[in-house]
Amino acid sequence: MRGFLDHLYHPAAILHYLMGPVERFGFEWEPVAGSTVASLRFASGAVGTLHLAAGGGPASPLERVEVMGSGANAVLENGVKLTYYRPGRSGEYGRTGSFLVDDDAAALRWEPEFSLGQLANKNLFYLGYVREIQHFCDAVLAGRPPAKGTLADSLAIMRLFEAYQRVPAGTYVTLPLEAP
Repeated sequence: MRGFLDHLYHPAAILHYLMGPVERFGFEWEPVAGSTVASLRFASGAVGTLHLAAGGGPASPLERVEVMGSGANAVLENGVKLTYYRPGRSGEYGRTGSFLVDDDAAALRWEPEFSLGQLANKNLFYLGYVREIQHFCDAVLAGRPPAKGTLADSLAIMRLFEAYQRVPAGTYVTLPLEAP
């Protein structure tokens, strides 16, 4: 499970940051390659899934995060390609003669610019390390505890990891689990 913790922690941290702590959890596991898909209900009332796929090509990006909203959604691929599908009107289903939407509802896409030798092009920025360290240092200098990446956040993620360890596949439970 040590290798699994390494692969779980980053996506679980993103889920926790965006949705809050997991309140209800269940998962299915595929034993040959090790893929798993989990159904999650968050304390906020939101629901989501976490799919940890196995068997992809070695050059394939490892992460894809999609957040659905009210008539809009955002997709982040490989940590560097962001597409925002904005709210807007679409034509009547089965009756629209064009696949185009109005310009004010068209998707917006952002990708980093890799070719200029800028400090912001370094992986330290793309992976989030610079902002994490800056947040921590600012908190220390201001004499206040960090607001993100706290020990409480880590505990919530470890509770999810513990649920993967202790709960049989196909079973749904409320978190945190009772002590064994």
